Amino acid sequence: MHRLERCIGRHHIVHEGRSYIAKDARRRAAGRTKKGPRTRVFEPIYVNVHEAADLTSLSAWTWRHFCYEGRVEYCKLGNRLLIPMGEVRRILAESTHPRVGAATDEAQASA
Repeated sequence: MHRLERCIGRHHIVHEGRSYIAKDARRRAAGRTKKGPRTRVFEPIYVNVHEAADLTSLSAWTWRHFCYEGRVEYCKLGNRLLIPMGEVRRILAESTHPRVGAATDEAQASA
């Protein structure tokens, strides 16, 4: 067993020049306990263009163009372009098409 060189914070350990996080600390950081799944999931209020691109499969440059053309609201902090999650949801809702058989299903249900 090697001697620990120093302890940074509560669960962050540096040993022989390598940094480690204790398993329990990793579980807590992920919002999980030893027995169960995540207890809480928080949705961010704003996302940057790269996160919006990951959520929608549009490119980051497309999101930048949407902002600069005025198609979506945005907030610019320094060189960061932040987009409200409501705008991301709105773009997704606008590009969602109804199922092909949806009209026939409604007609059959009313008959």
